[in-house]
Amino acid sequence: MFYTIFKHICHVVFKILFRIKYEGEDNIPKEGACIIASNHRSTLDPFFIFAGSKRKIIFLANRYLFDIPIIGALINKLDAIPLNKDKGDIGALKAALKTLESGGIIGIFPEGGIKQEDNAGIEEGVLFLARMTRAPIVLCSIEGSDRALPVGKYIPRMRKVTVRFLKCLESTGITKDNYDKYKKIIYMYINNIQEAEDV
Repeated sequence: MFYTIFKHICHVVFKILFRIKYEGEDNIPKEGACIIASNHRSTLDPFFIFAGSKRKIIFLANRYLFDIPIIGALINKLDAIPLNKDKGDIGALKAALKTLESGGIIGIFPEGGIKQEDNAGIEEGVLFLARMTRAPIVLCSIEGSDRALPVGKYIPRMRKVTVRFLKCLESTGITKDNYDKYKKIIYMYINNIQEAEDV
């Protein structure tokens, strides 16, 4: 109940403040497991994504966020999974796998956190989850969030934000041997690089 109410509130607020626009929502499967993988330029990114999806998204979130007053309580109410990036968090991966195996959606930022420049690599966690569950990966690119709430700022600015769900990438062909190929594809799509190749 809280998730649904908060999502609708966010959607209305984002329309007013950021003139938010969503494209490609039909690329999110209507049922069954999937992984939404997005670029990450602002702390508002997960909220922008979840407000545009008809289905519930469970995000992997850095563990330190749960210790921040208000933010921690909020993401906990939204059922986010705490992830300790520095210690290879097996518990978080198991929780994500359980969500996918039950037909849910996992949201992940495969560049490993907020990046201020488009030069980050793709971490293997997203490919591991896809390979183990064969859940498709919905590639998402957010434009404008870095201007709406830049890193280090706490007061949002009224800047236009666009969220594009670009492609539903099937994971049946992912193996340990071709991780580099899929990392490149994911990176190019989520960063909206025109030379992105198809699989």
